[in-house]
Amino acid sequence: MTGDRSAALLHEVRGGPGKQKVELPPLPAGPVLLEGRLAEDESCTVKGEGLFCGFGQVSPEKGVAERALWCTDGEPKTVKVKAKTEWTLRFHGPEAATPLTDSVTGVGTDVLVYNGPAADAAVVSHEHPDAFLEKLIADGLNNAQVDLFLPPDATHKKQWDVLSVRSAGKRDALFTLPERCLFQLSAGPWCEWTVTLVGRR
Repeated sequence: MTGDRSAALLHEVRGGPGKQKVELPPLPAGPVLLEGRLAEDESCTVKGEGLFCGFGQVSPEKGVAERALWCTDGEPKTVKVKAKTEWTLRFHGPEAATPLTDSVTGVGTDVLVYNGPAADAAVVSHEHPDAFLEKLIADGLNNAQVDLFLPPDATHKKQWDVLSVRSAGKRDALFTLPERCLFQLSAGPWCEWTVTLVGRR
């Protein structure tokens, strides 16, 4: 995953194992990228108003952190974190999203930004070398899906139809990107995917 992770860092909070309630200061109204990183290969769940994220197996050795899209209203918020290890949550502005100009490959959940005209794109869920994990992905328990399209300056969340990549036994799916948008690609922590532009409208 790419994207300027130092861009527009709005807030950072750290914690440890167990359940914790975190009070957040007011964040700018509009899209916020929530980035989760764990100290070990464990699981972490973050819940809050208008937000549900399961961050898993994002250890420092992998060099990546999962990011989810959260559209805030500019008011103080509370999130509940449940983790089995030490964790860090960082909140970024939309500038930190991974840019999609041609093709992007990643693992787990990430937020991408597209700044061109309306276009068709293809997302592919790659085969996992571990047969057990591949079966989980193929069974739809951790399949990649595309959702939450909205312009980078949106002040309200827009829920679009969720596109399941592994539906009907397929590994790929086509979807349409509206002009200038952010979108979240949600996948299990071991699910590798590639998004490619296939044609502008």
